[in-house]
Amino acid sequence: MKEIHSLKIRSLKHRIECVVLSSCIQEQNNFSKIQKYLLRTDFGNRNKVVFSALQYLHENSKPIDQISLSKQMLIEIKATKDSEMERYTIISKHLIDLTLFNSNTSNLEYHALLLAQLSIHNQLLEQLHLLLQNNSLPLGLLEDLKYFKNSLLPFDSDPLEILDEAVQFLNINYPNQSELYQPILNIAHELELRCFDIRKDCTVKASDSTNQFLKNFTFDSNKVEHWPETPFTKTPF
Repeated sequence: MKEIHSLKIRSLKHRIECVVLSSCIQEQNNFSKIQKYLLRTDFGNRNKVVFSALQYLHENSKPIDQISLSKQMLIEIKATKDSEMERYTIISKHLIDLTLFNSNTSNLEYHALLLAQLSIHNQLLEQLHLLLQNNSLPLGLLEDLKYFKNSLLPFDSDPLEILDEAVQFLNINYPNQSELYQPILNIAHELELRCFDIRKDCTVKASDSTNQFLKNFTFDSNKVEHWPETPFTKTPF
């Protein structure tokens, strides 16, 4: 069951990556709409190279088209060996597929927001998987971390809300053992400002489907808010 969940997450995430990148390739100005939401690490291996090339072209005010992207991707992967040339060939074919991808740009910011959420989701699950391999953890902490991981398994769950609640719970119940779950605290610290800014910014550009979210939104930085609903939250690919 967990393997099926993981496959669904990866499939959904890859599809949204392609939607976002395809939109940026098709429209010169679209990258500026998503660059503050996403990082290179939010993308899978092939799409990392495409995103990095798009980022370089955008930041240096260069045209974004298939030829410019191909040239920049060649630089990105430093294709000087046969294995790297083979990788470049694979990624170049992937770029062609992206240019033919039928993507709707009307909800681009929300697609980027959901991609960030899924990336966070994966980070937490991967880190929890590593922590749960540590048989030296106290039994109580081990069980609580398992519960934390299981609560993340539904792919429409809110990872930031769950992370916020888990960090508060761990700090209250294991105040002197923080080194045992330090990787979780590190993720929480790294994501706090980034995700809060994303959610705050979404209040400005929200669609009608997020009106209920806006009514309940607060700017209390000590409280993690729910992700706005997206077209994919209720109807995933």
